[in-house]
Amino acid sequence: MEKHLLEDWEIKLMLDSVQQARCVSVHEANEIRNKLLNLTSQRGRSRFSHMIMPLPGNVRGVGQTVR
Repeated sequence: MEKHLLEDWEIKLMLDSVQQARCVSVHEANEIRNKLLNLTSQRGRSRFSHMIMPLPGNVRGVGQTVR
């Protein structure tokens, strides 16, 4: 069995953090998400790949934050 640097729960925690970060754009969030998914196992990727992060940081658009 291949050993990975990060456990699945650690990847999940970081994915959630990126999604909530107000300073991360949608494009950046998707890039970070893909990088994080590459650090986990195939099983982890299949579990987390369904996680869609449409609007990181609760931002609706440029300059429009959710209140």
